[in-house]
Amino acid sequence: MLDVARRLRRRDACRALLSEVIQRGDTSVEELAIELAEGSRRGTALPRSVLRELAADAHSVAEIAAQQLYRRSGLPPMVHNCEIETGTGSFIARPDGWIDSVAMAWEIDSRSPMSHWGPCGQPM
Repeated sequence: MLDVARRLRRRDACRALLSEVIQRGDTSVEELAIELAEGSRRGTALPRSVLRELAADAHSVAEIAAQQLYRRSGLPPMVHNCEIETGTGSFIARPDGWIDSVAMAWEIDSRSPMSHWGPCGQPM
């Protein structure tokens, strides 16, 4: 799969490929980064860049695009993929984005309810 990613020229195609295998639970960002580091450096600039985006808690092409759009907005800081709890610690949700100052959750419906993974690249 990384052999294919090394040959891609379009960022969105590389994002789609790498995020798909991670979302399916076939591998993790960490495992892909190790594999890239251990192999030839030829053709790795784009996959490395995409892995940095995915490691920054974006779990799909749609989330990466949304995070980039939000960063340019000038709005208050957003935390990505954090767990929201009640005052007593009961789980409420894990939205794609959370703005604590206004208690706003942002959900990006990129594919399906199962299109996100949890800590360490494990499917949720």
